[in-house]
Amino acid sequence: MIPIPRFLILLFFFLSLSSTYVAATNHVVGQVSGWDLDSDVAEWAASTTFRVGDTLVFKYSPEYDVQEVGQLAFTTCDTTKPIKEYNDGFTTIMLTEPGTRYFICGQLGHCDSGMKMEVDVLSLPPQANRYKNNP
Repeated sequence: MIPIPRFLILLFFFLSLSSTYVAATNHVVGQVSGWDLDSDVAEWAASTTFRVGDTLVFKYSPEYDVQEVGQLAFTTCDTTKPIKEYNDGFTTIMLTEPGTRYFICGQLGHCDSGMKMEVDVLSLPPQANRYKNNP
């Protein structure tokens, strides 16, 4: 029997893992501008693919906040009963399940001025689901 070099075995092992592993992504909301009135966060969110396991990273100054709200509150910019509210200037939110999530700024007039976004979270690709469920 011909011996197989150890590095070839390791290379094959890592290549086989890479074909089934899907890395989570940290999405900086609004990219360079961050979560503020100058960013078109709605367009940014619409052009970004979000998957279960990804994280939203909100970077913002004290005159802003982040509220997670339901669809009706999102549509009407109702800031009175958020699901969750953050005001620490650096908020991370893990996307743990597929579906649509809604985020607005709760400061007076900001949501009405466009500081809101809808995030459509997709399931993991079928191959990644298979790997996750059957290690």
